[in-house]
Amino acid sequence: MLTKFTAPLIFLFLRTAICTPLTPHLQTRQSVTPPPECDVIPTWEVTTFTWFNSTHNLDCVNQVNVPNVCVNSTSDGLVGCDGNLGPCDECGINGCYTGLPLQPAGFGPPDDVKIGINTPGEYNQCEQTNPAGFRRYDVGNGVVFCAGVAYRVSFIGDSNPHSDGSPNKGTIYYEPNYEWTCTNGSAIKGSGSIEFDMDCSYDSGNNATCVIPEGDNLVIPLLSYTIT
Repeated sequence: MLTKFTAPLIFLFLRTAICTPLTPHLQTRQSVTPPPECDVIPTWEVTTFTWFNSTHNLDCVNQVNVPNVCVNSTSDGLVGCDGNLGPCDECGINGCYTGLPLQPAGFGPPDDVKIGINTPGEYNQCEQTNPAGFRRYDVGNGVVFCAGVAYRVSFIGDSNPHSDGSPNKGTIYYEPNYEWTCTNGSAIKGSGSIEFDMDCSYDSGNNATCVIPEGDNLVIPLLSYTIT
């Protein structure tokens, strides 16, 4: 028998960011508790979170105006080369070609987000980068790839400075591809999400680095589950 339960939605209407799009309203839910025999899902704690939002990275997700770039071959692999400053080993390569440096000459560092969730183990080190040679997703607005598992962790955030001093917000959505055994032999799978404050700082190039504020503890609530 299949049992599925999802907590009721509570809509919070928020002002959307100027640059990084959020949904018009974030949907938050009250946490749910499975029946006693299936109350076996461990606490989901966000143990690592760092988001670097670059202002002028090469965008290999949307691939708009992707340039041809130059590279040099070294003992450590290919490195970017600025053809305006001198000869390069090879030029005319599409900047998003698999295996090329993530920061071609003339571009800023890549967008990058790192998320670690304590359980199950394959979700301890999740990371998404743009540009990336493959598995390309928009950093800060979608999927974060986790150790061979995609489409199970997503992150949406706003790193724009707020003139009113209010904190930046991020949301992590979590649906681990894992099931836990109930005491009666059934199996339970679950999902959840959490909206949280971020502490964002900015460098001289207006690139943002956002982290969990010191002292904050992020636990993702169980918002829905399925028992089979």
